[in-house]
Amino acid sequence: MMIFASVFTYAQTSNLIMNDGNSYVGKIDDKAKMSGTIIFNSEKTKNSKDESKIYDLKFSEKGTGKHNGIFSGELSIKKSSDKNQLKFEGTWINYGNTMKFPFYFNNQK
Repeated sequence: MMIFASVFTYAQTSNLIMNDGNSYVGKIDDKAKMSGTIIFNSEKTKNSKDESKIYDLKFSEKGTGKHNGIFSGELSIKKSSDKNQLKFEGTWINYGNTMKFPFYFNNQK
């Protein structure tokens, strides 16, 4: 039963993140390669006022230069009949901890 729940939850999450088959595309400087995690936060989701699913997100850029670092923050997804609403809000900090910038993205026009 647990495996079914995990697979079902994963499939639902994939559809939300992929916007029912249409991926979100973005780029930073035509060269940033990243890896990281998106972890479902059940406590924040339970307390969400607009019924969004909330995820903790952390992506690390490949490379060790002054302008390489880590994006971390919160990803929220709200299913909509028209277009899934995706929002990321967080910070970018370089590996040397000498630069820090707020970061915000949402797919609403």
